[in-house]
Amino acid sequence: MSRQWWFLLLVLFSASSPSQTRVELLPTQSLSAEHSAKFNRWIAESLSMVEKSLGPLPQPKLPVRLNTRFFATEPVPWGQVERDQYPVGDGLYLIVYRYAKPAQLKRDWTLYHEISHLYLPYLDYASFWLSEGFATYMQNVIMLQNRVYNRSEFIDKLSAGLARGRINTLSATGKLSDITRKMRKNRAFMRVYWTGTAFFIEMDLALQQLGTSLPALIQAFSSCCRNQVDTGKELMLKLDKLQGKVLFSTRFFKYRNRTDFPPVSSEKLHQLASFYGSKPIKD
Repeated sequence: MSRQWWFLLLVLFSASSPSQTRVELLPTQSLSAEHSAKFNRWIAESLSMVEKSLGPLPQPKLPVRLNTRFFATEPVPWGQVERDQYPVGDGLYLIVYRYAKPAQLKRDWTLYHEISHLYLPYLDYASFWLSEGFATYMQNVIMLQNRVYNRSEFIDKLSAGLARGRINTLSATGKLSDITRKMRKNRAFMRVYWTGTAFFIEMDLALQQLGTSLPALIQAFSSCCRNQVDTGKELMLKLDKLQGKVLFSTRFFKYRNRTDFPPVSSEKLHQLASFYGSKPIKD
């Protein structure tokens, strides 16, 4: 069997396999039955949306440690992944506004972003731009595919983020890998996150030219190989091997040495909006 056929079969098998993932809500303070039900429903529905794009989460349960605030200026002020702290694998820590309405929680990007992180392993810090770029790009794709965003919102969100990254590059100067290592010190968050996003935009468009997509490839990767890589370089080589074409690794070496912000045209964003917006995911 050729490598390409093996890859396609793996994707099809993963897509047809029902997810066994269950949310395990771990409140850090007491919640009423009404609030518990609201947050459980939000997390479960968000997980379902992510799984429609990326396939079953590669672990049997999703522990979520929830800290609710009585006052907040946004529905989800904070989210982060907690690696290897639970018997089932990775979990999430979320700070949420206790009185946020279900519609407000659904429109917030944080949970889609954090769940997307779980499809990739924890990488070396110099490759943090890959981890954050992937989650940032996928949160937008997931929200478009599940009709949380329309096409115009998808384009606007990506355009605004890429503009922030471009502006931040003017002050956070140097090679991307060096800037990533000292991201907090140099306040280079926008450059790191959005350069990574630009990388995955480029890679997704390249994969679409080959008749597949980034979500399909990551779905295959998380099904077979997530625990086999520890660095950004290893991840890129593994994705190339799965795809059967040298694609990721060459661009990875180029990007990590970049001192500029990669250009992403409006035409490319419209192309992505058309690709994902014209193919809503069926329940």
